[in-house]
Amino acid sequence: MRLCLAFFVVLGAGTVSASDVFPQPPELRPDVDFWVSIFTEYSTEEGVLHDNRNLGVVYARVAVPAELSRRERNRRIANRRKELQSVLRTLAAGKRDNLSDEEARVLALWPAGVTNKTLSTAVGRIRFQLGLKDRFRRGLERSGRWRDYVNDQFTALGVPVELAALPHVESSYNPAARSHVGASGIWQFTRSTGRRYMRVDHVVDERNDPFAATRAAGRLLAYNYSITGNWPMAITAYNHGLSGVRRAMRRHGDDALVDILRNYNGRTFGVASRNFYVAFLAAMQVDQNPDKYFPGVKPEDPTKYAAVKLTSYVSADGLCEATGVSERQIARHNPGLQATVWEGCKHLPKGYELRLPVAATSSPLATLIAR
Repeated sequence: MRLCLAFFVVLGAGTVSASDVFPQPPELRPDVDFWVSIFTEYSTEEGVLHDNRNLGVVYARVAVPAELSRRERNRRIANRRKELQSVLRTLAAGKRDNLSDEEARVLALWPAGVTNKTLSTAVGRIRFQLGLKDRFRRGLERSGRWRDYVNDQFTALGVPVELAALPHVESSYNPAARSHVGASGIWQFTRSTGRRYMRVDHVVDERNDPFAATRAAGRLLAYNYSITGNWPMAITAYNHGLSGVRRAMRRHGDDALVDILRNYNGRTFGVASRNFYVAFLAAMQVDQNPDKYFPGVKPEDPTKYAAVKLTSYVSADGLCEATGVSERQIARHNPGLQATVWEGCKHLPKGYELRLPVAATSSPLATLIAR
């Protein structure tokens, strides 16, 4: 069963609604709308060229079919960007009369009276964003496997259950997701952050275990909130890091959400960090209205698991023999186990929480392990 409940907290004599917990100032509405369109209108075979600070300014749609080589795809994007930059330079030079159709179209994307300086600055801010429609739909389907667990863990930690939408932004709920900076799993923990909350080594990497990583994500988000005092900054810190967010808050104000996202120029506060909260708001909007954006989408059913903590070290071969379950099946349901275990170099460690589908074994898992 897929749960997506509105979050309400009792505070004194009143209640605070989800819109208060996750504020969406009018100034950020174009940004949220932009990410909703990326998640629901554009597939991974197309994308848009847009202004990286004013997301409501979308210059062009660019097709990047899967059959294109990376080089051809980059060439196509670069050529269209150069065309748009040429138009912006012309407009920035002050041209406002006798405009070509393309010049008039680009100028109309900006507010009336836009200055030449603004247009000149925009020349260097054209960014390409790939569409994610097909990935987001698949993520909505996959999320059913763990959604009840996420909600239970977050509720126990006092974390709003709406934050279960974050993996849509991070990984599309894909346990095998890996980033170019080494982040891993559905919650995209880096090794350094992961080690604060989980076991991450050459035997077990719990970042890849959706259950262990969910507990860790809840604890990290709760900690961020305890320091920042509000969820927009706690969420931004999940991507950017707490120290960087605290610097932004000291510079602009604890609750200066729009000012921080628009104007903070921290050295590493790039496009990803600046957009993380608004992308979350967009993902939450889609996640809470799946039939509106993806009619007929059906979340997968969660697997009914038996879980046992190992009381001693166990070899992969010994485990397979005891349970009658293949290595491949065990590995599939325990993605935190590293290759060293399956290669026979290391045993499953004492204290490891083993999970197998109830239907996979002929006797209760605890009984089989105890033997």
